[in-house]
Amino acid sequence: MKNCRIKIEELRDEKPGKSELKHRGFYHRYRLLLLLVVTAGLLFVPHHSHGFWPFTSKKDYLVKVGDKVITMDDFVEEVNKLHMSSRVGKALSEQHSFKKQDYRKFLDELIDQKLMVIEAENFELDKDPFFLRNYKNYSLNLFLQKLRQEEIFDKIKIDKKEIEEKYKELYKDKKLEEMTPQELESVRRTIFNEKVKEREEEYFARLRKKARIKINRDVLDAIPLDDSDFTDNVVAEVNGEPILASEVVELLKGVKKDERKDKKGEILDRLIIRKLLDLEAIGKNYQEVEKDIGRRIKRYRERLLIELFKAKVIMPSIKVEEDEVVEYYNKNRENFKEFDIVNVGIIFLESKKEAESVYNELKNGADFPYLARTRSLDTSTAKSGGNMGWVVLNRLPEGFQKVAYEAKEGEVYGPFPFMKGYAIFEFRGLRKGDYMPIEKVRKTILTKLYRERFEEFIKEYIEKLRETVSIDINEEELKRIEGS
Repeated sequence: MKNCRIKIEELRDEKPGKSELKHRGFYHRYRLLLLLVVTAGLLFVPHHSHGFWPFTSKKDYLVKVGDKVITMDDFVEEVNKLHMSSRVGKALSEQHSFKKQDYRKFLDELIDQKLMVIEAENFELDKDPFFLRNYKNYSLNLFLQKLRQEEIFDKIKIDKKEIEEKYKELYKDKKLEEMTPQELESVRRTIFNEKVKEREEEYFARLRKKARIKINRDVLDAIPLDDSDFTDNVVAEVNGEPILASEVVELLKGVKKDERKDKKGEILDRLIIRKLLDLEAIGKNYQEVEKDIGRRIKRYRERLLIELFKAKVIMPSIKVEEDEVVEYYNKNRENFKEFDIVNVGIIFLESKKEAESVYNELKNGADFPYLARTRSLDTSTAKSGGNMGWVVLNRLPEGFQKVAYEAKEGEVYGPFPFMKGYAIFEFRGLRKGDYMPIEKVRKTILTKLYRERFEEFIKEYIEKLRETVSIDINEEELKRIEGS
């Protein structure tokens, strides 16, 4: 399928009138949030861990969606991740079984994702600067993690003798046989961290020795020590790759101004090491030789494209009109009613017997503020004579809520079970909640209507894609799963 892009107008034409989904930008303030969410990364289940899943693939594919393929391994991995989510309930999380789930429904979700990836590529969102920057950063971070593991952590060995010597150094007053497991771990970590630092210095020195590094001292000296403008020239080259003066300036911002002159060279050195590590990590070609890394990058790429597709294709096509907001508000006014509030005094006691005794004293004319100050266990109100002020009625005991609407000002009511004790209330007033003005709830309504419109629109869009993109399901494999 060279081009299966759906014109937005095709969807709009099918639903004319008031709820028409016009191709105009709306809710753009949500776009940045939506885009940032995907940069956090994805949950990962290692390829070799099939968890509770009993099958392996005997075919090359489970589904072909256009030029995209969903393999059995892909499906297995997605299923295995479900037990870490709440979407499938007890059947999966407790029984470690997917048999009670709708296989085809879940597979349809994966197909829909592939369709959105294809459409994102048709819109050339894989060339979008935001995509390229985040895709590069994500991949590079994975490469650097792998490089650090291989060249630093995996090279470190700690033997028993080293632990014993370090233990004697750290715990001079204790004998080796007195070493606890916690102390053993602490000693081991101390040695490990020391060796990591040593190994890093050795490794960085080796990288620098074999690298071609050229520093432009004139540009480095010309970098301003304050935040004034400057010419962004190349301050250094590492194996032909440039480091710009702006990169040094950015790191200088975190240094006190009177220390910046002495820190320039140190910061440039850090940038050189960073560039060396980046180039070394990229040169290892981990994306091709490490299957786990390749799969994670592929999954991140597709998820990023999907979110960009939603943000740049779907979201700008959705419009919620003001009259729709007003209509929703008028039909659902009861949902936007403020809580009833009461003004009360409280005396809080631990036992029912004591609460009944205090209540009887109050009924016989005792002073409520005095008893609150001398008998109440609620330290936050006792000093003020038990005054709670205006509080939301439904936060108080259910028994009091029932009498509050018929209560008389100055009367006492109780005792009621409350907060692991018993409470006596003096009623001082009640205000019934008014309807919140539309101005106060407009954002809430907009969000609700927008989300509903978003789900409706993207569903229609994907249905259109299903009509234009070839979808080939390997029914033999699917039936084998369903029949198990």
